Amino acid sequence: MKYLWILITCFFMRSSLAGNDADSLGECFPNEKTITQSFTIDNKANESFGQTLKKISQNPDVFGAIISHYPGTVGTLRAKDWTPPLDIIGHQGLAIQYINNERYFWGSLNEDYSSDPGAYAIRYKLEGGAVNSVEFFKIFSDRNTKQPTSPTISADGKYLIVQMVRKNEYEIRSFNLDMLSHEGDFSNSYSHHFILKRERQKNGPYAAQALASDGARIFMLMGSFKVDEINILNIYTISGAFIESVPLRFGEERARNTGKGTHYEPEGLTWLKTAKGSELILQVAAGDGKNRSCLLYGTGIHAQ
Repeated sequence: MKYLWILITCFFMRSSLAGNDADSLGECFPNEKTITQSFTIDNKANESFGQTLKKISQNPDVFGAIISHYPGTVGTLRAKDWTPPLDIIGHQGLAIQYINNERYFWGSLNEDYSSDPGAYAIRYKLEGGAVNSVEFFKIFSDRNTKQPTSPTISADGKYLIVQMVRKNEYEIRSFNLDMLSHEGDFSNSYSHHFILKRERQKNGPYAAQALASDGARIFMLMGSFKVDEINILNIYTISGAFIESVPLRFGEERARNTGKGTHYEPEGLTWLKTAKGSELILQVAAGDGKNRSCLLYGTGIHAQ
């Protein structure tokens, strides 16, 4: 019965996810005009955090992650403070977990920090603009992979959700957070997992941009970075049963009128607590060069 209810709910949700700028909840302004790769809301503290990248060496392919701190969760969000470029944090994945009333962050491991960064998620604290108390969690046994694991925490606070991007497939794993009390090798300790064929569009495979979960379902954001190309939200049960694939158009019209009008990239997923419950929020990167925008949209999807 519960599974049937999920299917019915998603069916009626389809048109609302092909929304427009009328659904905008606001915009975030990091310290520099660059692409916000990940965005997360701390509903407990009424704050938000975004993640951008900056080159940290003469090698143009070596980047560090900058975490920007925003007071508030919706409306016009301007960075209050931010970290220097961090060479330990990978470019995608930003989530918050509270342990004994202390705030911890989850992220991917930077591909230049380890020979096997795609096998790990990291948990850390942000204190005075510095990363402290870093813990390394091995969550896959793959070697020589540099794809980010894009860690996220389910809205009910029960699971860590991660991904492995391989040549022809994705693997999604869920871990019970109660098990992850300390760093270590948990690559064989997942509570759920499923494998998906890597989807492609005419110009190549979709980019696996972000994950979210309410503890019952997993949302996988797949897309591109140009206007008029397909971006979709794939929805599965926690154990991997396919529910729905929904096209996304939030922010595309804004992107057409920003900069050269070509860059449109749905990048992040997070949860906002509202009077109706926790709502899934989509973060979109629009514009090019010095015209970058970080846009926030409510999807109408609520946690179960």
